[in-house]
Amino acid sequence: MPVYRWEDVPERQLNNIIRGRIVQTKNVMACRITAPAGGKVKTHTHPFDQITHLLRGKFLWQMEGEAPRLVGAGDVLVLPAGTPHGGEVLEEAEYIDIFCPPNPDFGWGK
Repeated sequence: MPVYRWEDVPERQLNNIIRGRIVQTKNVMACRITAPAGGKVKTHTHPFDQITHLLRGKFLWQMEGEAPRLVGAGDVLVLPAGTPHGGEVLEEAEYIDIFCPPNPDFGWGK
């Protein structure tokens, strides 16, 4: 059974906004991500489930059919596959994203 420490997993630029560390298996992916204040996540959907646990920072988050909401440290977002979502990083944030199946956009991190 592999055991990892986040600080030992190489950090990489995951897209033009965020940096992160990735641990994954064939069926699930966990990412520890840092996002700068002012970063914007365009509304999008994807064919995989996502759970996001915010460790620090603040987001203004929008899910289709719901009013925008402020989320902060300790909040957990559940985003079922196909749910349009997006938002803005109001305060530098660090969070854990879990994707099932793995997010193919971050697939090189295995």
